[in-house]
Amino acid sequence: MNLVVEKTGGAGSISTTPIGRCCPTFLPDDRANACQIVSHLLAQGVTRIAHIMGDEWMDASVLRLEGYRQTLQQAGIEIDETLIKQTDWSLNATFNATLELMRLSQPPQAIFCASDWMTLGCYQALATLNISVPNDVLVCGYDDQRIAHQLTPALTSVQLAYNELGRMAVSYLCDGDDTAAHIRLVGKLQVRGSSQRT
Repeated sequence: MNLVVEKTGGAGSISTTPIGRCCPTFLPDDRANACQIVSHLLAQGVTRIAHIMGDEWMDASVLRLEGYRQTLQQAGIEIDETLIKQTDWSLNATFNATLELMRLSQPPQAIFCASDWMTLGCYQALATLNISVPNDVLVCGYDDQRIAHQLTPALTSVQLAYNELGRMAVSYLCDGDDTAAHIRLVGKLQVRGSSQRT
């Protein structure tokens, strides 16, 4: 696991990223994880990558979108706003967003859904249109839930480091540290059939 530590207060500081919170936080690195997904899709030779995001008021949604944008920009790919669809995380909203994307004059070659559960709606919409995953379009999810293994084809996703984050949080509390630690862990990309053409 890669580790990003932001520790403020006390005698010194590690990292300088402003967070604006006085309480300790132990979270997945949503931006870096999204970068992993988009980088993987780019490595498959696709450039028109869509992102179906969750509620825009949520930090997780914003950070995943930032990671998506950042990776495309670093690859020299202009952001196409028509390929970004904001939803409420629901299957129905994801279903409709997928239909809208695939009916564009230039549909995406790959779709990055902001959660694994959202990909259920994505898969259903693609099946309705007789579009094959991964032969016609690549699909990736996020958070590596059990459903990722049960879908056909199995879903590429990012496994989040919740167990390690929990251990770190418990250790922090047991140590009685009076500083405000802000820790984000980068997860592990789990590549499966949904994002690999045979």
